[in-house]
Amino acid sequence: MFVVDLLSLLPDQQKVIRDIFQNYWDFQDRWNQQMPAYARDMVTVAIKTAPQEVRQFSQIPILAWGVERVYQRNRDKELLDQCLGRLDWTDFRKSTN
Repeated sequence: MFVVDLLSLLPDQQKVIRDIFQNYWDFQDRWNQQMPAYARDMVTVAIKTAPQEVRQFSQIPILAWGVERVYQRNRDKELLDQCLGRLDWTDFRKSTN
């Protein structure tokens, strides 16, 4: 999130930033396919890639802070559309039921 915060200072980086956030949402979707109902829709703190013991991308749980910081800098409404439903658990649960 510190990197996307800095990227948001540069012009024309909105798509790159959205792609970074999309990594988390794609991982969440894969997670949901494998987990029981009570464990679904969690926002991850780590994204593991194959082989899992070698590559891992981690993020302390500040995705909402990152979205807010980026939006304050570049006013990317597409980023809000992409992320807010995932970060607001009650809205996301409604949309997936």
